[in-house]
Amino acid sequence: MQFPEGFQQYLVETIEQCAERIVYLMKQPGEGGAFARSGREHVLRHFLVPRLVRDELRLIRHLL
Repeated sequence: MQFPEGFQQYLVETIEQCAERIVYLMKQPGEGGAFARSGREHVLRHFLVPRLVRDELRLIRHLL
């Protein structure tokens, strides 16, 4: 739930895997940028105030 859809290949289990992914993303700036934009959008939609407001409005609409 916390990872943007389509980027699960960046999940790692070891420090070595993490280092490899970082080096890869540094060598592929376009892909790294897409990953960053997707992550920011995912957090905005699912974890910050806009999501809370949306959930509250949905609840109010349901109750009315």
